Amino acid sequence: MIATFLITASVSLALNDTLDLDRNDVRVKDVVDMRSLSPTLASRISDKAIATRTGSQAVIKLTRSDIADLVRKRVPVLSDIKTSEPDDFISIHFPKIEKNISDRTFSCYELMGFVPEGTALTRENLRPVSCDAKREKIALRYDKPTRLVRTIANANAGQYLGRVSVPKTMFADKGDPLTLQVIIGPVKIEKKVWALQPAHAADKIFVKDREGTVLRVPVLPRNQMRTELGGIN
Repeated sequence: MIATFLITASVSLALNDTLDLDRNDVRVKDVVDMRSLSPTLASRISDKAIATRTGSQAVIKLTRSDIADLVRKRVPVLSDIKTSEPDDFISIHFPKIEKNISDRTFSCYELMGFVPEGTALTRENLRPVSCDAKREKIALRYDKPTRLVRTIANANAGQYLGRVSVPKTMFADKGDPLTLQVIIGPVKIEKKVWALQPAHAADKIFVKDREGTVLRVPVLPRNQMRTELGGIN
């Protein structure tokens, strides 16, 4: 009969009331007094994670007893860990998570180059700058149906917009020429069409061909449309 023995190390929690972290996990070295361990054991277990943040919460609170239990489960060799004041809470602070606001950025911008009247603004023709209430802003209008900001008059490079919400890019504006790919079984035919409305990536938009036929088609990579038909009108 073979007997199995677990050799344990006696350690204590080393915690203040607050634990500030620059990552999303709590590791053994963050909560255990490593000085009582041999250098070999300490190097082997110090970076083991005992808990990982799974949501966006910046602060969680655990009792000292909870933390000791996490250590015991993750590192059995420390099953003899000791803690004083087991019911006291420890506040664990994780780094703040920046929220991703779709493909839009709400910030202050200025123009990178000349844009004519009525241009829909995206981050492709703007550069971010520090907000400055003393700078004169150009006149803009919000195109509610397309959710786009447009210039009211011609504007030059360096002119200040102030704080606006703009998309990263735009697939096409109204009147832009596009290439429509028509798929008929194994045959692919390309024809020139014009956008009847502004469009963003992944949109379906209305386009019109030379004969005046209007189609609603999905957006593909830059300047292409595609539709599958039994025939072409």
